[in-house]
Amino acid sequence: MLQRIVFAIERYLARDDTPEGKAIYSYDVFDTCVCRPYLEPQDLFYDLARNYAAESASEWHAGDINRLAQLRIEAEKQVRRANIHGRDITLGDIYVQLGSLSSAEIDCESLRELEIELEIASAYPICRASRQLSAARNGAKVIFASDMYLPEASIRAILLKCHLIEDGQALYVSNRFDKNKVTTALYHEIASREGVETGDIIHCGDNFFSDVHRARRAGLSARWVRWIQPNRYEIAAARGAERSQRNAVGLNRCVRLQLASSEADAVLCPQQFIYSVAAPFLTAFVAWVMRRARLDRTRRLYFVSRDGQILYKIACSLSQLFPDIEVEYLYGSRQAWFASSILACDESDTYWAYLEGMHLCPEAILERLGLTWQEAEVHLPHELASRRGEQLSQCELSELKECIHAGGLRPIVLWRAGELRSQVVKYLRQQGLFDGARWALVDVGWELNTQAALRRICFGEGFAGEVRGYYLGLFASHVRSQHAGKFSAYFAEDGSEADGVHSGSWLFDSQSRVVLEHLLTLADHGSVSGYCYLEHWEAVTGLPPDRKYLDYVSAYHEGVVRYVETLKSTSGHWQDDDAFMEVANRAFEKFMADPDPVDARIVAWLSVNIEQSHDSRYAKPLAHPLGLGDLGAMVASDLMPGRSSYKGQTHCWLAGSAAISSSPIRLLFKLLRHTRRRLHCSN
Repeated sequence: MLQRIVFAIERYLARDDTPEGKAIYSYDVFDTCVCRPYLEPQDLFYDLARNYAAESASEWHAGDINRLAQLRIEAEKQVRRANIHGRDITLGDIYVQLGSLSSAEIDCESLRELEIELEIASAYPICRASRQLSAARNGAKVIFASDMYLPEASIRAILLKCHLIEDGQALYVSNRFDKNKVTTALYHEIASREGVETGDIIHCGDNFFSDVHRARRAGLSARWVRWIQPNRYEIAAARGAERSQRNAVGLNRCVRLQLASSEADAVLCPQQFIYSVAAPFLTAFVAWVMRRARLDRTRRLYFVSRDGQILYKIACSLSQLFPDIEVEYLYGSRQAWFASSILACDESDTYWAYLEGMHLCPEAILERLGLTWQEAEVHLPHELASRRGEQLSQCELSELKECIHAGGLRPIVLWRAGELRSQVVKYLRQQGLFDGARWALVDVGWELNTQAALRRICFGEGFAGEVRGYYLGLFASHVRSQHAGKFSAYFAEDGSEADGVHSGSWLFDSQSRVVLEHLLTLADHGSVSGYCYLEHWEAVTGLPPDRKYLDYVSAYHEGVVRYVETLKSTSGHWQDDDAFMEVANRAFEKFMADPDPVDARIVAWLSVNIEQSHDSRYAKPLAHPLGLGDLGAMVASDLMPGRSSYKGQTHCWLAGSAAISSSPIRLLFKLLRHTRRRLHCSN
């Protein structure tokens, strides 16, 4: 009920009271049409102080830089407090006051010029504002009105840089007329100079008091523009953050605002999820990989399909920042490499075919080993052959393993492995893995089974180099280095051999893994089942599910690449910033635990399939609405600890399912989750 009341109040405050046939559209400038890569406006002054220190002949320490930024903030506060008559302040007023606060060593004139340069350089157009301006210009006049201490020429330069103002278009700056929005005097000045009544003007702005309330008091129609507000993921990332992390949040918001169009354009792909969660998280990982590769003197990175496809596209976009590193896309998969890596056909060679959580029926196991049911059936005892598609007991599984490792299936498995391996090796040679260059794999990771399989294949062909990999996450239970080779991890679970940069336990939850692989790292082709030779060696891939899936993946990939390109043009040093990685991780953690219902609803239909062969029979939706029965089962699961976790049995992504459920179910789910956390904390 409270949520509905708040929503109703917001709708009233943001109501569009625009009558038809209005003559002039007036737009506020900062945070309405133009954004900056800072979470708060005063954060700019710390960059200003750093720029000034960089140009200074004397030596500056971090404390000196912070003091100068704080003096600039304090000077503006004092000028505003002294402005008791409501006249508007100017940048010159601020610097006169700063001169009285700072030492003679500070060249206030130079600092003032630097501030103007930084304001212009830090301004970027807001996509939604740009679209609205274009639409408003069709049949109406557009002007700009700003309550800002910068000179009019500087604000016009910002609008010109952002391609938002046209030649001869009016710009009304409060300090030029010594009249501001708060007193409504600026609105009356605009109407007078435009030769219209105030009622003929529609004003759009982000500040509810000065741009909406005071505009309406002056007789204008007003629209409250709120797209500058941080979204739920940015708020979560900024909570309790240090200044460097807050700047990273501000940078991400600035990039999002440059790209995100209206909600109506986000029907196919969730823009908020892409620009605030997926793209920052994956981009931070790929930047870390390329920095680490440079330190390790790795000259070539192979991004392994399918999870690596979007990572490869990000790397291609970042390649100009790392010109010394080659990036390639390598077609491979568990299905293509595991069976090819069998050399002795013992437990250590085939353990991956019987992993816990897989469908352990005879047909599925044999398919993982590269065998068809028809060629294997005759070598099985009648009891096992009769259980073709049925889950095996531990006793029956042991009997099947005996047939594979020492029975009639052994020579067939070894022959098929050799046949498949010869094709894999020819493809790998063609792709340059045997040419002597220092290379490494890049993939999502988890257990290192794929790297271990590739290492067995390469070493079986006399490969004398080093097999290395860079991974987003590695479990503590991963294959050890003596079998997998060298590796590094962005996230490493406690107990892992990897020197992980991060250790967040939330990423190693089974549902985080599902969301990562089936939402963040989608590819536009099916799983690799093998290789064939046409004009050259190519991968044999399965077909994607359908056109809807391909359209979604295309829009998603395009959005991620656009994010990377925009990020590069907005900031020149983010790739070396640990704070950028940290806030990207926080945003993804927030998405996993508490996604926006709009985002969750758009992606809920995507399918999840953890089976190695990606057989469609084992596919489930990423999320589907919860019912009272589901909540009851969650409670029962908590009351009976011996029972397996409910969330892994029924819902691939429990928080996503809750987000698309009805409001009462959502509320009950949050209460239940809060209670569980309190109980865990008390224990």
